[in-house]
Amino acid sequence: MNATVQPLAEGLHQLRLEGRSANPHWVLSPFSGLSREGVSIVAGRATRGDQRHWRAEFDLDFAGTETPPARLDYESMTRQPVEATVAEAPQLSRWVIARTSDGSLELTVEGSDQIGFLGRLLAKLSGVGLFPVAIEINTVAGRIRDRFVLRGIGGASPSATVERVLATILDRALPA
Repeated sequence: MNATVQPLAEGLHQLRLEGRSANPHWVLSPFSGLSREGVSIVAGRATRGDQRHWRAEFDLDFAGTETPPARLDYESMTRQPVEATVAEAPQLSRWVIARTSDGSLELTVEGSDQIGFLGRLLAKLSGVGLFPVAIEINTVAGRIRDRFVLRGIGGASPSATVERVLATILDRALPA
């Protein structure tokens, strides 16, 4: 996976990732690594094309860290294994699951901005065998509204059982 980072307006930086990865958690690993560094992902998109070739752009906010953007090894982050620990679920205010015409699950989540939100959410998704094939990330005025198109292991259509398990996990992330 090739990575480049360049400055944007308002102190943000854009991370571009492109290529193939043998790591099925290639997007979870850098999100977790960025979270540990205190970097917030405020916007972005990623899509998987033919033969599992990914193209992604993420806008990063380094206000929560003293680490310069150029010091991080983003390519290495995409190859890191996912830690075997159970991630705490992110706090959600709303979620919606829909089934697409090709059998994928489309998940939209909303909540307050939280460092590590994406990493924790993707850990929960992979824990039930769901992996994104498309991602849209938006954070505006401290509010997250993210959308994921999800497939199962090997690109399979997720089962109704997996969908129900996901709904239970998401329900637990809502306020009591």
